[in-house]
Amino acid sequence: MSQEQLAHCEGALGSSGVEGVEGPEADAAEQRLVEEASQLVPVGEAIRYRKRAQAAEQRVEALRGELEERARQQATAEARAEAAASQAELVERLARAGASDLEVALLLAEKRRASAGQTCSAEQLVGQLRQERPELFGGGGVLPGVSLATPTAGARSGFAGRGNRLGQVADQVRRSGSRRDMQAYLRLRRSVQR
Repeated sequence: MSQEQLAHCEGALGSSGVEGVEGPEADAAEQRLVEEASQLVPVGEAIRYRKRAQAAEQRVEALRGELEERARQQATAEARAEAAASQAELVERLARAGASDLEVALLLAEKRRASAGQTCSAEQLVGQLRQERPELFGGGGVLPGVSLATPTAGARSGFAGRGNRLGQVADQVRRSGSRRDMQAYLRLRRSVQR
């Protein structure tokens, strides 16, 4: 290497800010400095990038919160669906067992299920209820020879001349305009239509 070339390299190395390095290492260091300088972004653009990054981070956090809320809602919906399916199965079992008062039997069975935890099946609950409360199932507690009347059976047999009675009550409603008379008329009319 000639003296001129050496001076030129030393001048280039000195101007590039890489001192104490010679030969191919100097060229590589200089090239890195040039690449770093080309990668620098103007200040305004850097600020825009930073704002966009912050907005994206906020959006990510909002989406995470929304995802957690949806997961909670899904868990709640699944629990409700499971409870509804369990109740439907219990109603079906009670109906098959011949429960005369389905609502009371259902309330008692659900109360037992809650006290026993979810360990009891619907079949076990119906069996326990049938043993402890036989009057709820098909007349198991009714005395022999006594039949339970339906709610409308007594009302239908109450009047022999129902058509005349209906007209009389209708006339009374027209005369008085009383709400009590109107209710009596509607009750009587419903029992006649059945």
